[in-house]
Amino acid sequence: MRRRLPYLGLLLLAWLAATGEVGVCPLFQPATPEQGGGGVIIPTNYLDPDSTLATLARGMNAKANGRDAYMGGIADTTRDGRSFRANFDPSVVARYNAQPGAVGGWDPWGTDLERQWFFNFVQYKSGAYTMTWGPDTFHPADDRGVDVALLHRSYKITSLQSDGSNLIIAVGYADLFFLRNASGRWVILRWDDRADDAYGGANPPNAEQVPLGWRRLTQRG
Repeated sequence: MRRRLPYLGLLLLAWLAATGEVGVCPLFQPATPEQGGGGVIIPTNYLDPDSTLATLARGMNAKANGRDAYMGGIADTTRDGRSFRANFDPSVVARYNAQPGAVGGWDPWGTDLERQWFFNFVQYKSGAYTMTWGPDTFHPADDRGVDVALLHRSYKITSLQSDGSNLIIAVGYADLFFLRNASGRWVILRWDDRADDAYGGANPPNAEQVPLGWRRLTQRG
């Protein structure tokens, strides 16, 4: 059973707006081609939360060539005045801490750790990745303001196998807190990761079908 979010999301949105640190200038322009590693061109668009999520997916799908596109939608202190933070499902943290050799030093999980993790995760499987976002049926309603937003989404990442099948290597839910910076770019300020009970939660029977929180903790380098 999925936990229902309390009103903390709405309170955080109000707090973000009250800080005065979010942008106030709208920006209207088409998606911008961005050159990734190896000269690969990846279309980027951070003009609203949904286009930012689509850009993150394109960055993930481009693997090593897509890190700049992916990180362009993650809050960065230098560019956005605020740092990204990822929070993990408590059941995932408990499983991680219980295993031999568990390493600390990840809390808080910020922008630099996300960047390093992305580099490691895209090398986990050699096949092409496909990241998709879907609805969160447990929390179907988003909260959107002028400069802040809270979106609830499901996600899945697959890797193409040599036999042509797609192997699920990450699956779960995310409560995503966005802010719009001074230039109009929508970035993820906070990612609250949740395991998907339909796949076995934090400790699924198929060891590949884990939430991104587990991937982050175990593949951060």
